[in-house]
Amino acid sequence: MICPNCGHANREVAKFCEECGIVLPMARPAGAPARPTREMPRRPQARPVVTDLADTETQEPLVEGEDEQPSGTTMLDNLGRSDDGRARRTFALVAALLILSLCICCGAAAVGLYTLTQNPS
Repeated sequence: MICPNCGHANREVAKFCEECGIVLPMARPAGAPARPTREMPRRPQARPVVTDLADTETQEPLVEGEDEQPSGTTMLDNLGRSDDGRARRTFALVAALLILSLCICCGAAAVGLYTLTQNPS
């Protein structure tokens, strides 16, 4: 399966691109029909009932899939596109604190090892 985003050749059973990480479209098996063989009965479409025009004008239109991640993007791409940069700053702060903690622990271990080996007993 060829990735539509980056062109990387993935395994046929892959659900995500091994190179860029986007969700790959589902491929039908070679012998699978495009439509189901048995027609499913259709339900009649429900029509919206407008009871008061004043209420409908004040409501905001609903946007479907607003919280969903768009196809073709990864979570790291979304981190880079943060509107106010708060997520990027938080990530940098956490990474800096982890590195600082690691340096302090290594320094304490080095001092402890030095005092143990230099103690005349």
